[in-house]
Amino acid sequence: VTLHSIAARAGLEVGDIVVSVCDAPVQDKEHSRIKAEILRAGNELDFVVIKQGIDKDILAQRAPHILRTPAPGVAYTRQPLRATGTWTSATSPTCADKATRTRSFRLLDEHLNAMSAQPPPLKVTTSHPARVFSPVSNHSWNAI
Repeated sequence: VTLHSIAARAGLEVGDIVVSVCDAPVQDKEHSRIKAEILRAGNELDFVVIKQGIDKDILAQRAPHILRTPAPGVAYTRQPLRATGTWTSATSPTCADKATRTRSFRLLDEHLNAMSAQPPPLKVTTSHPARVFSPVSNHSWNAI
């Protein structure tokens, strides 16, 4: 979480633990799978977060550069916090077409669902021994 980021504006900070994304638990999932869940959700993301789930004293010893001062007036609890809402980023001129972007997310969603629903097909071929030394029929060539 960086200062002035979308996550920071939503109230997240260093030390918060994301427990689930869009009702899908993140424990034991690879980073790429979690990113796919976030992309699949589009602009509407539901997170379950444990506020201040990491001990900041230990974090300060291991990685002091990532700590920042907390926003004033934010109450800290160890209860899961359900944060819902629309998360948007600044649009660039290349991403101005919302319909195309929405279609892209739909296509990505369909592709990811198809990949996760079916295992990759196995290409099974029977092996044939090489016929290099197999007898061949003799052809008689007659001179004309």
